[in-house]
Parts: sequence; C-alpha cells; structure tokens
Amino acid sequence: MKSKRIPPRLRKRVIEFFENRCAYCRSSQELIGALFEIDHIIPLANGGQTVEENLCWCCPLCNRYKGTRTTGVDAVVQENYAYICAGGTLIILDVSDPSNPTKVVYVALPYLAYGVYVQDSFAYVAERESGLRIIDVSDPSSPNLYQ
Repeated sequence: MKSKRIPPRLRKRVIEFFENRCAYCRSSQELIGALFEIDHIIPLANGGQTVEENLCWCCPLCNRYKGTRTTGVDAVVQENYAYICAGGTLIILDVSDPSNPTKVVYVALPYLAYGVYVQDSFAYVAERESGLRIIDVSDPSSPNLYQ
C-alpha cells in the first residue's frame, strides 16, 4: 500500500516524543548514521491510520525487520487501566469507558520491551537489554521508573 505523506507538525511531534531514538531498539539517529523513518505501528496495509497514536520514529533496520508484523504487543488490564508494550514504549490507557479508551501516558523505555505484567502498584516490563524494568504505576498519569 502506498505510504501517506506525514504532515510536518505531526512528524515533529512523533520525533520529539521518541526523543530522536528508534522506538524499537532505542538507538539514536546519530549513532546509527542512517536517516530514521516514520513507521506506522499498525501498517497501512493492515488498516492502520496516519494518526499520532499509530506512528513511531525508527531506524531503517528495525523498520525493515518489522515490515507488516503487528503481533507481539502484550496488553494487561488492571482496574480501569490497560498497559501495553509497543516497541520501546509502555502505553497506559484509561479503559473505564470501554467504548472510548483514552491515552493516559506514553512511557519511553530505554530498550525494546517484550511484555508487561502488572500487580498492585507496579508494572514489570521485560526488556531486551536490562531483562526487567520495574515501574511504579500507583499514579498511572505519572509513572516512575525504578531501574
């Protein structure tokens, strides 16, 4: 499917959110030495949209590896919140109204995350490099990374 042009303001917001690092491997563009790209997390070919919540900044190697894959995203629901790992990001959504889930916060993680488990006030995130990242989510709008 033909890629849509990303409006400059939207592109800038995505780059700033990911701190000019690859959403998947967390490498910086300067370190990789290649031009980074906007990626549709859910590809256009799979029905994804060109909206901020579906876009990430990534290096060409990760983008080519990902391709049109969309599997591997874990979600855990505890009370009124859903916790989702997507690349190098923990996404926290308010799902108190199931017909209208809303973004609470995106937590940029240092490395690619593989899964999340939530118990009580803590989210336990499996990461590629550190193994385990513990995040205090007692206030889901202001999570605190312990490691």
